Amino acid sequence: MLVAALTPLGDMITVLSHHGSTATAFSVHGLTAALVALTGFLLLREHRTATAALTAAASVSPATVR
Repeated sequence: MLVAALTPLGDMITVLSHHGSTATAFSVHGLTAALVALTGFLLLREHRTATAALTAAASVSPATVR
């Protein structure tokens, strides 16, 4: 997901280099890149917390559960 955020950034640079609307470049492509990057960071964070929870659950012995 984080690498996929580079595509809208490339689109934004293309629009700006061909003298397109700056407002459109930043609002459409820049915002899209930011949201995709945010989604990537949230997915990484979720993966870390899920892995930590599984590790903690695996370390609990059956005698401790009673």
